[in-house]
Amino acid sequence: MVLVHIFHQRLASEAERLQKDHRWQDGIKEENIEYYNSKAEMDYDGEDINSQMSLKLEFVYDPNFKNHVNYSHTAVQIPTDIYRGASVILNELNWTQALERVFIENSRDDPSLPWQAFGSATSGAVKSQ
Repeated sequence: MVLVHIFHQRLASEAERLQKDHRWQDGIKEENIEYYNSKAEMDYDGEDINSQMSLKLEFVYDPNFKNHVNYSHTAVQIPTDIYRGASVILNELNWTQALERVFIENSRDDPSLPWQAFGSATSGAVKSQ
């Protein structure tokens, strides 16, 4: 339980620092941000699925989680009622990219850690690993 608190504090502190240092970009475009859209396959509407995901990830089976996982990148879930190309979403994806390092460090420090998440109160976007 102590480790979970340490990991939570590490993630919260880094998120606060990154958000404070972020410079808002009005003209930010979706093609400027690399992220894995966790809902892309569910939202598939006939267009090329690769155009809906900035990143195409490789997943490997992990017996700890009894599921396929990716250890290098977080997944992003954007609320259905919010346009994924909105500047508020893209700016948050921009500054939260650096949280992936914290997720990886936490997982390295405790490989049994079942999951980690960061949720935005501003846009509702969620990053998870």
